[in-house]
Amino acid sequence: MNAKILGLILMGFTAVTAILSGIVLFFYPDGHFFQMSVNLLEHSFFDNFLIPGLVLALVVGGSNLVGALSLAFDYKWSDRTTFFAGLCICGWIVVQYLLIRTFDWLQVFYLSLGLVLILMASLHKIQPGSEQLI
Repeated sequence: MNAKILGLILMGFTAVTAILSGIVLFFYPDGHFFQMSVNLLEHSFFDNFLIPGLVLALVVGGSNLVGALSLAFDYKWSDRTTFFAGLCICGWIVVQYLLIRTFDWLQVFYLSLGLVLILMASLHKIQPGSEQLI
């Protein structure tokens, strides 16, 4: 598997899951759809999951969608969009942990995914024509 395919899989997966989860949180801001309590937000400045859902869909999902599309169409700046997409994932997870102060295995999964994207982009392994894997 080359770096382009791996990047497409990681960013495509993240884009779909973040956008869909964000939409669900938008329509069900009390968190019950995901069996989450708004009590998770007691240390944050949010009363419900509406704004976090929008950020998840637009920032995390959107950046990964743009990254995946730039990679799919071999744009010369695909390494930068990949780096930014990974940074958005990592930022989301760090801020999420700081605000809800709860640990879940999905946080480790997505943080790792974001770090892989950042590493691939930093090493320029995800540029058009690159067939290497890290």
